[in-house]
Amino acid sequence: MNNQLTVLIPTSPIPSHPGTAILDETISNVRKYTDAAILILVDGVHESMKSRREDYWQYVRYLDEKIFEGDYGDCSLMIFKEHSHQSQMTKEALKVISTPLIMFCEHDTSPIGDIPFQEICNLVENQQWFNYVRFNIFEKIPIEHDYLMITKEPIVVDGIPLIQTIQFSARPHIAKTNWYRNIIADYFEPGEKMMIEDRMHSVVQSKFNLLGNDIFGMSIYAPPGNQLRSYHADGRGGDEKLIYG
Repeated sequence: MNNQLTVLIPTSPIPSHPGTAILDETISNVRKYTDAAILILVDGVHESMKSRREDYWQYVRYLDEKIFEGDYGDCSLMIFKEHSHQSQMTKEALKVISTPLIMFCEHDTSPIGDIPFQEICNLVENQQWFNYVRFNIFEKIPIEHDYLMITKEPIVVDGIPLIQTIQFSARPHIAKTNWYRNIIADYFEPGEKMMIEDRMHSVVQSKFNLLGNDIFGMSIYAPPGNQLRSYHADGRGGDEKLIYG
């Protein structure tokens, strides 16, 4: 059992429910890298999604059956009866997590490709200034994102090539658990319900512009050649993004 890492996977109503195929794929991809405990954060149904309520809770029952049968390995559900969104669910999850690291994967995103996964976990845990390492959604950093990169070329830390960044994204990443606790406590009001990325992407940039230096310690894994290491199944499809609770 991996006592270094807990995988957090928030889930909420999407058009493909009650089918579990999208989450099945996400967990299957995660399991290529780690046998760490997975905690699925099952959000309550927002009023705007009430038409999906029946299908969604059937989906959750299917997940419970799969966990009982051992299909997902070490996996459990944290169920929220009321809509809580990523920020509140993550806040509650962090109260029960005892591992020094988390990996955050939305239910339709996952790591892919050749990744020195254990080495990255060790780096994030042991290097004081590296709090978060994200897996790239692009083959290379887009030119229009250059202004968000502190280092324009990869630096090598503990053998891992990294580009330091002030671009927060919720795409799959490994982070220090206490660092996550701190950002939730510092930048989200009690009871505030929203996507974590929608708050933090501006906070990180604003702090950098104000202070003239980085205080967050975030990086992107940037191996030679094609850097694409993150997959998105686009579970939301044509549904409108729910930014606030």
